[in-house]
Amino acid sequence: MTFTRTFLSVIVLTCIFGCSNTTEGAKKDMEIDSEKVSTKLKEGMDSASNVAANAGNTAKDIGSAASLTLRIKNAINADAELNDSKNVIDVDSTKDVVTLSGHVTIQSLKDKADDIAKEELKKAKATQKLKNDLTVEQ
Repeated sequence: MTFTRTFLSVIVLTCIFGCSNTTEGAKKDMEIDSEKVSTKLKEGMDSASNVAANAGNTAKDIGSAASLTLRIKNAINADAELNDSKNVIDVDSTKDVVTLSGHVTIQSLKDKADDIAKEELKKAKATQKLKNDLTVEQ
């Protein structure tokens, strides 16, 4: 009987200390896991912020290119010689390049369109390069 009581006492004490250690271990594990989750969430939020910032920059670039296209097209159309049905001048812009394409009837009109586009780029303080792909067709 004494042996049984002693044995049970040892088992009870082991359970108490073991459970205490297990509780502390579980608590520690939860703290570590919480830190990991917090870090992952922060990384995800940083990533989402980067995506949003990049999207904003892309939208800004597209809006800027579209505005520049319209500005140059309007300036070319305002010139009576260039705004002739025999001339076909298209303007396309990206964040890096403004391209003139189509055709004009004489070389001097190609040069004139080039000069007008360069002047509008300068006025807009744009960083795009001009690419004049106009052809001369009579």
